Amino acid sequence: MNNEIEKIIELAKEAKIFDSLRSYSSPEIYNLITDKSQFNFLYQFCLSNEQINLIECFLDILKYKTWFVAQNISSFNFVEEKNIDSKNHEKEFQISKFAQKILNNYIQINSPKSIKMNRKSSKEIINKSEFVTFDVFDKALFHLLSLFSESIYPNLIKSKFWKESPEFKQKKEEIIYREVLIQNNLPQDRSVLNFREWKGLAREPVVVSANLLQFILDIIRDSISSKNILDLEFCSSSVNFRRFSLATSELKKVYISDINYDQMKAFFLNIFHLLMLHITLLYEPPVMNKQLFTLYKYEIGGFRFNLEDINFGILRKNAIRSVIGISKEQFRAKDLRKDLIIPYDQRINFVLSFLYQFSPPIKIYFPENIDEQLNLAGFEICKSIKTEMKLKKKKNILKLIISKVFEPIIKDSSFDQKEFIFFLLKYVNYETREIIQKSLTNNDRFEFLFENFDQNTYSLKISSEQQIIPKSYGHFNYMFK
Repeated sequence: MNNEIEKIIELAKEAKIFDSLRSYSSPEIYNLITDKSQFNFLYQFCLSNEQINLIECFLDILKYKTWFVAQNISSFNFVEEKNIDSKNHEKEFQISKFAQKILNNYIQINSPKSIKMNRKSSKEIINKSEFVTFDVFDKALFHLLSLFSESIYPNLIKSKFWKESPEFKQKKEEIIYREVLIQNNLPQDRSVLNFREWKGLAREPVVVSANLLQFILDIIRDSISSKNILDLEFCSSSVNFRRFSLATSELKKVYISDINYDQMKAFFLNIFHLLMLHITLLYEPPVMNKQLFTLYKYEIGGFRFNLEDINFGILRKNAIRSVIGISKEQFRAKDLRKDLIIPYDQRINFVLSFLYQFSPPIKIYFPENIDEQLNLAGFEICKSIKTEMKLKKKKNILKLIISKVFEPIIKDSSFDQKEFIFFLLKYVNYETREIIQKSLTNNDRFEFLFENFDQNTYSLKISSEQQIIPKSYGHFNYMFK
């Protein structure tokens, strides 16, 4: 049996699924280990071969394993490695019958020819509904499926083509991905971008939104060339983007009805940018095609939200807007989403990015320090304010040249000019504050002029470095149906 486990390790290394500490292979590889002796052998194997990355991954896999059994894909409450003892192992290794069948099937395939392969058993594995729901979309399982492809995808590997052809090895991930899509009935409503079903319970809403936004920002960051050019087509066709698209399904099961104000604000700011980037990578920036603001949406906790639902309905307290000359609220009277509306915080204009040239960089927001994040964004935006004093009809006029992000605040009927000026004073630098306060004292007039920008050009601004995600937010490990 130890030889068989060693074969699994070698094949896994060859398939390069131990590339990172947070390998998506973690749960699946260790579901192949069904008793304590196999566990001990693998651990000793890792140590003796001084595979540092493999050892690190091994310890992390062990945490995944514990979480997988204890929580049933419902949360990210990891059990630390130091708290795991052998008694727990014996219980934890009582894993699903399906994983046991996969292991048995692997052994049968690699056993001497004298041992007959049970074709009926292989067929049962293929037909089992668990096959589609069992972590099937993870990149690691794509590789693992290729290891077992002699029984699972016989139409792809006739004459052992899969073992001999480098072309197939390069394309096997895409081939298996397409096979998986065929096995799942895609829903008719393609406007819902997170259309797949989520297996198990979802994590906390803000945790999900932060992790997903970090995921897509990392994809974009890794795809930007040395000349700061982003290839949207390359980005959207990458394996990581497929993973991300599937991972958004967790939003369908988050529960947002009872989270507090700061949590709701951070959650929907993250979701707005998440959906904005998702649409941009799949199609084009919504600023280049206004229909995209309403066409594509996410299903979140049983409700569906497009970009305008989030912007006007949630973040702007169901603001009245004009649609084809008709003014109306975003959510009508009987719309159940009205219960999710939060008080309007003018500072969200400092951070909402529509991918215009003047838009602020996209960041992840956390309820723990949302006020600090919004204030810092305000200070940054107000650095660009310019002042010009002119004389008109013996009256001093202070002209303030400001960013376009202030337009919604100026247009807000609840804000008069003086209130807006006092709002600005909280965020402008010392020199600008002195000029404004002097004009207020002299009872000068004020004029506001927006900075020029090209409406036909979009600008995707993200931080060049990853933000620090709180440890309590965990990290990625997604399960899909």
